[in-house]
Amino acid sequence: MNKRIMLMSDSYNHISGTQRISKLNSLRNSLMDILSLARQVGFHELESEDIEQVLASHTEELTNEDLQLLTEQSAFEDSDDKEEPQ
Repeated sequence: MNKRIMLMSDSYNHISGTQRISKLNSLRNSLMDILSLARQVGFHELESEDIEQVLASHTEELTNEDLQLLTEQSAFEDSDDKEEPQ
């Protein structure tokens, strides 16, 4: 199993046996579904590792710096939306 899927699967450590296998299979199937859909809309160079990296990044805690950057980016995008003619 891929290292990133292993990291995401750490949250399943509290369940055992069949349930854990079922959850991991579900995770793998979801990953393949996302990859298939992405390729259908033109992301032909996308690999499963790319998707795993994004999914795994959502298990990481954000730092204060990350939160500040997100806030600044959101404010910038909001100002762009207001300037566009309708």
